[in-house]
Amino acid sequence: MADLKNDEARAYLERLRPEDWVVDPPLPGEPEIVAEAVPIRVKSWKKRMFDSNKRRGGMRVYAEGDSWFHFPLPKLPPSSCDVLAGLLGLGYAVRFDDAMAGSVLTEMASPKGLNLINDRLSSFKPRFFIFSGGGNDMVNRWWDRPETNLFYLMNPAGSSRRLNDAEVKRFLDVIKKGYLAMAEVARRNGVECVFHSYANAYPSGKGVFSKTKARWFPFLPSDPYLAPVFQKRGYDPTKDSTAKIFHDIVDRFHGMLEAVKRESRASIRLVDSRRVINREDWHDEYHLWPDGFKKVANQFHLAMQ
Repeated sequence: MADLKNDEARAYLERLRPEDWVVDPPLPGEPEIVAEAVPIRVKSWKKRMFDSNKRRGGMRVYAEGDSWFHFPLPKLPPSSCDVLAGLLGLGYAVRFDDAMAGSVLTEMASPKGLNLINDRLSSFKPRFFIFSGGGNDMVNRWWDRPETNLFYLMNPAGSSRRLNDAEVKRFLDVIKKGYLAMAEVARRNGVECVFHSYANAYPSGKGVFSKTKARWFPFLPSDPYLAPVFQKRGYDPTKDSTAKIFHDIVDRFHGMLEAVKRESRASIRLVDSRRVINREDWHDEYHLWPDGFKKVANQFHLAMQ
């Protein structure tokens, strides 16, 4: 399991104050952005759709995010592979230069990441900035600890409380500051934001790539993401009560987004993926089948009306 390479970005977000929400705050040693791992055919299809929708006057949208926006599963057709594919199919001119699988919010909201977002927004001038992030941070390791963040968000089986409230708050506070920083960049460019919560996943033990992980995503910290962590904490991943622990974390993540909307001066609209995604929509523990991604794309569509 590789160590997280964005410790400086995480530390930067932890000490960020409201008066520091600028485009280019100082930070030595900017973190690396993870290598692109999406098949060329998917990117080529999306680029053709973007050019076509733009010529036809489709609403301009700039997207930044993780694999919910750019899912590189080789066997899926490009037109069905993720949320951005769904939006492109609906006629939106979605620019996605920096949306890639494996991205973590603490890199995307680092000084380097904020500068990229600012440059894209100022040059492209979209109607909306849409973002997907925070999920990969949960399955990475911070604070030089041996386990992923998810491990520390819950107490061992048999405890009086299943979630470690202090750890959940500590984690979500970092994520919240990242969202606030990105929203401020969007506000200064006169662009509205649309953020989404993740849906209620299940610790099924099914990974993204399984045998092909080393080839496609050697930088991923774990695959599958959930079941082994729950087992380490003493929970049976097959029980609905175990899935409920993760669903409680997802609920708190959505509550964090609601706080971002309240506290930010930016115009923010929220997509609640929990309302539309069912158990059968999950391809693996962290990603959806095409019908699931289309459901989320439709929710973004409704939010941008």
